[in-house]
Amino acid sequence: GLVDVDLDSPVAVDVADLLLPDTVKSGRKKNPRSHHWFVCDPAPPSRRYFLTKPMADRLMIESGEATLVELRSTGHQTVVAPSIHPVDGDRYMWHQGEICEIDGEVLAGLVLDVAVAALLALNRPLGSREWFLFHAFGFLCPRLGPERAEKIVEAASAHFDDEEHDKRMLAVRSFLRKPVDDDAPMMEGLLAAELERLAPGVPDLISRWCERGRRDRGGA
Repeated sequence: GLVDVDLDSPVAVDVADLLLPDTVKSGRKKNPRSHHWFVCDPAPPSRRYFLTKPMADRLMIESGEATLVELRSTGHQTVVAPSIHPVDGDRYMWHQGEICEIDGEVLAGLVLDVAVAALLALNRPLGSREWFLFHAFGFLCPRLGPERAEKIVEAASAHFDDEEHDKRMLAVRSFLRKPVDDDAPMMEGLLAAELERLAPGVPDLISRWCERGRRDRGGA
């Protein structure tokens, strides 16, 4: 039941602080809080979320650094203190805390949320960030529900690290919160098309991740 959420991307480390429950953390001196530890019953299946090669190339991210977050469960291993990294001599360390006990399916969903938030943060356009988040929120709502969508978008927006965060989130909360009408399929198509224009490949990757999550839960 011991599970490690391995945050491979610095962006994932940032958004995880907003999306994952507080628990014991570990890492190396160069990346001290990159592993969040949980006890789960039942243990969720292991899962890795990574950028496609075309997206990594467009974002100028090396292929070896394209993984955003990995859920390490039964059968996987993680190096921890007092080990020393064999290549650069960096020391592994623990951070004191109380380990969080959580349902495995709930944790798997939260790790998906971290991956999606990191994906959005990495693919933010230079301009029109508010417009970008409108469409991301609308695209996520029918797939993950409005509450999760709002938390994901807020975590991504916070990573932009500018003075417009509160204003953006106020606009997002007042937008697309109306009951879905009979034109929902058409609206979903428009949202996906605009999100694809702003962030190529993002809608398809999110859809695949969500579909994989549904399969892991037995089609629920």
